[in-house]
Order: sequence, then structure tokens, then C-alpha cells
Amino acid sequence: MANAQVRLLRAAPVLVLAAVLLPVAVAEPAGDLAPTGAAITYRVVPGASSVGFDASSTLHRFEGSSSSVRGEVRFVPGDPASRPTAHVEVDAASLETGVGGRDRKMRKLLEVETHPAISFDLERVSDVRIDAANGAVHARIEGRMTIRGQQQPLSLEVDLRPGAHGHWTVVGAAPLDMTEYGIKPPRVMGFIRVAPEVTLRIALELEPAHRRHDDPAGP
Repeated sequence: MANAQVRLLRAAPVLVLAAVLLPVAVAEPAGDLAPTGAAITYRVVPGASSVGFDASSTLHRFEGSSSSVRGEVRFVPGDPASRPTAHVEVDAASLETGVGGRDRKMRKLLEVETHPAISFDLERVSDVRIDAANGAVHARIEGRMTIRGQQQPLSLEVDLRPGAHGHWTVVGAAPLDMTEYGIKPPRVMGFIRVAPEVTLRIALELEPAHRRHDDPAGP
């Protein structure tokens, strides 16, 4: 009996310490995790994100892209369809295909001096599927795309993947018809014609809005 009392007295400081720390550990979320159901605002990381397109002409296929992308996205990681918002835009003049003459013609068609930005505003997220193993999300997003000052509805299939330090990557694609935005497909030398349908591609790196992309705590 005496030995049991001695062991209990020796363990008392440990038990007291556990009683003090346990409520704190339960009350404080770890790392960058937000409370369940809380929406988080993310910023698009410039340079690490890109917007591009795949196009075709009478002779060949080509692509263009830009990493001059900016914007803000807000959603609940555990429930992406719950009142999400997003505005993402790219500098129209920064789109490049690797051919100078073609790029100059493209900027003229886009009227970049009058309409310097191409933008997308999110309206709805649906068909959400969450991978319980890694937290990745597949969903359909719908919103309004603005090109050359003209706005049209756009729907994309996207994949969102969680990363380190609260980051997310968003990858998606959707067909897009240039003529719906008042853009007449160009012709070269009278017989080389660019098809009006292109495939829009996005690859966005998102970070919590409170952290700069050059923050030492980042990746």
C-alpha cells in the first residue's frame, strides 16, 4: 500500500501538467488548419500560376500561355460548394505563342489596349467529389468569362489538390469559342485559317491570403 502511495505521489506532477495542457491542445487547431466549416481566402500566386489555350489552324496546332495571373479565391476546404467566390484575371497582352507575328495579331484581335484583362468570375460549384484519402477535390465550376469586354457563361471541370503550408493547386480545362466574344478567327495569306474553337487551360497555385509568396514559411 505504501509503495502504491509513493508511485501516485511521483506521478502527480505529470498528471497535473497533463490536466493543464490537454484543454489547450484540444482548443488550438494545428498548423494552417481552419476550424471545420470556415471559409478561407486564397490569393493566386503570380509566376507560379498560368492561363493558356490550345488552338489549331489549317496547317498545324499551337498553344499560348501567360503566367501574369492574379486573383482571389474563397471557399471552405471541406465543403467547396458552400458559397465559394473567385475572381481571376490575366494580362491579355502577356499571352504568348512563341511566334512574334502571331502574337501581335492576337493582341490586336483582343484589343489589349482597350481591354487589358481577361477575367473569370465564379458563380457556382457543383458535382463535387472529395477523395477521402488525400483531400483532393474534383468539381465543376461555372461562372462568367470576360474577353475583349464581352462576357459569356463558362463551365470548367477542375481538380483541386492540397499542398504544403495551406496551399492548393487548381488545374482545369474547358472548350471556348472565340466568335462568342466577337473575335473573328484570323486568316494568314488568305488560306491558312485559325479554328474558332480553342481549349482554355488553367493551372493556379493558391496560398492563404495572409501569406506572401516570398514568405520564408512558404514552400
